[in-house]
Amino acid sequence: MPARTEPLGSAPPLAGTPEEGTLIVLADGRVGLCSVAAERILGVTFDRLLVPGACQVVGEDGQPLPGQSAFASGSREAILCIERADRADGSPLWLKTRARPLGPTGRQPLAQVVTFHEVRRDPTGTFRPVTRSAELAQELVWELEVGQGRLSFEPPVSQVGLIEPAGVGGVWFVVAPEDREALSRAWKAHAEGQTAQAEVECRARTTEGGWRWVLLRARVILREPDGALAWVVGTVSDISQKKALEAQLSATERLASIGTLAAGVAHEINNPLAWISANLGFVLEHIGEGEVEIDELRRALREALDGVSRVADIVRRLRVFGRPGTPAGAARSRVGVAEELAVALALSRHDISHRARLVVDLPPRLPDVMMVPHDLAQVAVNLLRNASQSIPEGKAHANEVRVTARAVGEELVLEIKDTGVGIPPSVRPRIFDPFFTTRPQGEGTGLGLSVCHGIVSAAKGRIEVESAPGQGSTFRVVLPTVMVERPALGPPAPRGARRRVLVVDDEPMMGRAVARLLGDAHEVSAVTSAAQALALLEGGERYHLVLCDLMMPDTTGMDFARLLAAASPQMAARLVFMTGGAFTPAAEQFLESRPLPAMLKPLDAKALLERIGSMPELD
Repeated sequence: MPARTEPLGSAPPLAGTPEEGTLIVLADGRVGLCSVAAERILGVTFDRLLVPGACQVVGEDGQPLPGQSAFASGSREAILCIERADRADGSPLWLKTRARPLGPTGRQPLAQVVTFHEVRRDPTGTFRPVTRSAELAQELVWELEVGQGRLSFEPPVSQVGLIEPAGVGGVWFVVAPEDREALSRAWKAHAEGQTAQAEVECRARTTEGGWRWVLLRARVILREPDGALAWVVGTVSDISQKKALEAQLSATERLASIGTLAAGVAHEINNPLAWISANLGFVLEHIGEGEVEIDELRRALREALDGVSRVADIVRRLRVFGRPGTPAGAARSRVGVAEELAVALALSRHDISHRARLVVDLPPRLPDVMMVPHDLAQVAVNLLRNASQSIPEGKAHANEVRVTARAVGEELVLEIKDTGVGIPPSVRPRIFDPFFTTRPQGEGTGLGLSVCHGIVSAAKGRIEVESAPGQGSTFRVVLPTVMVERPALGPPAPRGARRRVLVVDDEPMMGRAVARLLGDAHEVSAVTSAAQALALLEGGERYHLVLCDLMMPDTTGMDFARLLAAASPQMAARLVFMTGGAFTPAAEQFLESRPLPAMLKPLDAKALLERIGSMPELD
């Protein structure tokens, strides 16, 4: 599992330290690049900062200065005033700036690095720094002179706890393996002139051996006459706190979704429970009587088993969706789109049914995508819930929520379309803002679409919306795909020789159920505690498979694994856990570290027989 992330910087900031932003200003006065802290202080994102008139710059004397060139007006230190029409209180933003030249060796400076922090004028006319200790995150500026292979940082990389890069070649830091492809792709697109700047979030190796999330931005400032790169500049900003906040918001929204969908989940479980109970009652009442044919009893039992499978499937999906939010730094992996959508649809179907018809149009096969597991299910649940809530209750027959997905080239396009009230144009620019909602208080967290946007962006995708008042909305999620060739399933493995199985579960009925499940195929012994199992194994008993519950009251399955490894390494290698769900991070991490994968309750007879057959013979 990826190492935990931590804030950039070798020590916590000193109290009262002002937050500093960084701009790289070109010789003609245009802003070439800016850091995350600069965006935060100015209250303007980089793309808006490039728009003429976004900031009106005036000098300390109140006289207007010529556009952004004021940042590079020749003075190494200056007090500048940024007039922003959209500041809440209408007050100006005062900055104390300082600049230093940037440029290749032996040439006139082509740009300046301008660092600044906010100041306020006190009654005596003195400017004093505005502190933001809670938001401080150290930032770096770097420049690469390609021809000379000279890469320099300000401040030095080691000063902020990162490992120095071994070479230049487009790799600025020792980057986590999972992030290298995205880094190379962003850099290649910019170097070839396809994007205005290279920008990518990735994890950088620290001197302590951990990882920290950083945002890398880069821009080619100078090319040789033949078009080759000559000089590149960039910024590095710590975004560890941002990633941690995103994970917290995702967890909050996921729990809110479960609360909203709880009634639907209960309904989905109660339906199969009703026919399970009815069918088992029917069998219990009529078994042994000659009046009911044996085929009818078998049919009732098969239907009861079908109901058990449906309940187990719903619980499995709810367990997956209800896990705590993935930690900042969780690795992306291949995720099956069809499986993720099945989870979302199972959890959302009942909620939608009161407001609209749910129409699902999916092809037989969908590609995989690279995402943090279960994030796509959360995106789909949030968008389905958003679609449902946009449709008033009472006319379900006249409304529709349509889910479609298709592969287009190397991208997956997922669309969720509704016939709801639509989104007014005045509101549309803010729908992805955290905590923004048009619903009455208590009917929404305002996090759903924000979380969707964050998840999709982190997966290098995009989310789009088409909507008009009274004409419904279409949310479109576009993600890069990874095609996976899935081998065809072969015939089931032949049943092997009779083998010995030990079941360890605090519920006595579980041991009896496994014995009935396996019948005469294998010899089953069952105990109800880890202590009883250890006594058998330490006494010389040997089993082909030890099947143990993960969560037991006295000695947990995790403790049993440690004790068994010390007492009998040979038997520990045959230990397989069965679980209804690893509900704690420690248990989940423990299961992921096991050499043999766990089996989910309720146990599937075919899967259990295959697992037993796969175990090697006893020595």
